[in-house]
Amino acid sequence: MPITNIYLSPFPSVGIGEMLFLSIFPYLIFDLKGRKFRGSSYWVFFIYAIFITLIVSFFQADSNASDIIFKLLRDSVYVCIFLLFGQFYFNVNYAIKIYSKIVLLVSSYLFLQVISFRIFNFTLPWIIKFLPINYVGLSSNEYISKYVGMYYHQFRPTSIFLEPAHFAQYVIPCLILFLFPYKKNEVIKLKSALYVSIALLFSSSAIGIILMLVTWSIWFLKNGVDSKNIGYKFFLILSFAVAIGVCFYLYQSGNEYVRVLSRIGEINLNAEDQSSGNIRVLRGFNIWSQFPELFKILGIGFGNYETFVVNNSINTFLYNVNGASDYMSTISDILVYSGVLGAILFLRFMMKSFLVGSFTCKSLIIIMLLMFFASSLYSSPLYAICMSFILYLPFENKQENMNIVGSGVRESESKLCNIKL
Repeated sequence: MPITNIYLSPFPSVGIGEMLFLSIFPYLIFDLKGRKFRGSSYWVFFIYAIFITLIVSFFQADSNASDIIFKLLRDSVYVCIFLLFGQFYFNVNYAIKIYSKIVLLVSSYLFLQVISFRIFNFTLPWIIKFLPINYVGLSSNEYISKYVGMYYHQFRPTSIFLEPAHFAQYVIPCLILFLFPYKKNEVIKLKSALYVSIALLFSSSAIGIILMLVTWSIWFLKNGVDSKNIGYKFFLILSFAVAIGVCFYLYQSGNEYVRVLSRIGEINLNAEDQSSGNIRVLRGFNIWSQFPELFKILGIGFGNYETFVVNNSINTFLYNVNGASDYMSTISDILVYSGVLGAILFLRFMMKSFLVGSFTCKSLIIIMLLMFFASSLYSSPLYAICMSFILYLPFENKQENMNIVGSGVRESESKLCNIKL
């Protein structure tokens, strides 16, 4: 769904992927009749978010009912995907197989884009031009004009996604699944992990490169701790130090390819420009900091944003991004809409999942939280995929748990895996 959702359906603000899912939604709801559900602390967060939405919209003048209803319906559909339907239809084994194959395919196409441009000076297409894109503030023609021009300024392949960051967000969770298999005695897919990592480097996505380095750091540390071979531990530590040194040298050398990492330096609390770093990371926190104290704690609810910022004269140097005034990172999204209380409830769910989860799940949660600080993913197909893995990957040291299919038993997990080169 993340790929098909790149394009708009005939319905406003609804992607093709979402439309296809909604076409089978009534059947899935009907099929749930008589089934027993597992509880989740995520429900507490979501119910609170609905409650505060209704309260704020009731007392707020000029509330836009259509915005509120659309936002609540959208969020409810995504919650149903990973909290209700996921219990019975999300099979971890099949999901990983399909997801892995798609990730390898989109990475291969990114390599083809690089070869085509560098050798033949020809830009391979990355979107279907006759379909309207699901991208804030830009039509398909405006988007193409903008990014074709950027190719000749600094080549940044996107595979079949709209931005290099979108490619990185999609493949990073799979990199974790390659390096940290959850099944007993399953080999680590080191070749696939290296293949995807090289694709991330070629994409030149700052968030992708940073999260890739963090993921490999976790892998090096884990294998170094688990290994009883002193020489192997020394090799891992040395390799890790060399890799960090190479990245630092490239960054300091001013190489245009890695200069994209300079976006980290753009993040500045006192900045007054619409740099990418400020937009992605700080914008939502800047908006939240201007809320009245009560709403900082409680939040403003979903769908109330536009009216609330106008009624309370809230502004920011990053107010409009391509015409989308509510663009912000996932964590700040949660903070703005559900306040400190909602953020605590959300982090409580993540912490509980971290404590009982396998090493695969723990690694995924760490990377996802980092990604949530720099990417706008809330109530999106990728958000639903990540939450499904977090919820339904096997627990640590549990031999029997409810399977994601609803009737089976989760497979046990081994702490150590073989490495396949």
